[in-house]
Amino acid sequence: MNYLYLYCFTCLKELNLSDILNIPGLDRDYNIEVISLGGLGAVISPVKEKEFNQEAFQEKIKNLEWLQEKVLAHQGVTGLVMEKATVLPVKFGNVFCSEKNIINYMKEEYNRISSKLSFLKGKTEAGIKLYSDRERLRKTIMEHDDELVKLIKEIEHKSKGQKFLLQKRIEKNLIQKIENSSNQTAQLFHNHLSKIAVKASLNKLFNREITGKKEDMVLNGAYLLEMDRINEFKKNIEDLEKEYNSYGFYAEFSGPWPPYNFT
Repeated sequence: MNYLYLYCFTCLKELNLSDILNIPGLDRDYNIEVISLGGLGAVISPVKEKEFNQEAFQEKIKNLEWLQEKVLAHQGVTGLVMEKATVLPVKFGNVFCSEKNIINYMKEEYNRISSKLSFLKGKTEAGIKLYSDRERLRKTIMEHDDELVKLIKEIEHKSKGQKFLLQKRIEKNLIQKIENSSNQTAQLFHNHLSKIAVKASLNKLFNREITGKKEDMVLNGAYLLEMDRINEFKKNIEDLEKEYNSYGFYAEFSGPWPPYNFT
């Protein structure tokens, strides 16, 4: 017995089905299919019940290698369909027991799905991750912040005990200024890019263990853009990065993506 795995919804009048029906699904033994209802299409593919029933699925997702492979396959299918038509992506892991269940769901959510697809037409998602090199930022602040420069000069004329207390004060102020600078720069990037976007979303920041980078992630933003503004968006990121790179900030652009953050 097979279940049906759901990737996204799409508008059938924008889509030539022959363009997508040879795309392999999560289970490489099966290609994707489209279930239609009143102009809406649900992009699905069969998956084996023994692998995707609730108990088996909960066990499978503990295997990070398996999970990464399937999530990338899910995103890949949705991205390929997006190249041909507007998509309303769904999150990873939506499995139905039968075609009837999917059709019933589409009937219940028909107006919402149709409205979302209409809103998302001609739009795509792009992302930016902004990183801060704390050591470079620390050095820049120590050299150019008037308050700290003055305190550092005062150390030379202090007694041993006074030097210790002043150094503690300088370090405390420096840490606070690094945090303030990182937060303010991230907010500046986000505010600037949000003006280009139709909608914007701030996502969770990841630590160095997850990113594998030496620098701190200070912004993880997603932006819903009109298709014809992607290059403008990228150019604005490049301009901002040039302005702030000397302070230890650099940005990573990603996209275009299906609009997962705006569904």
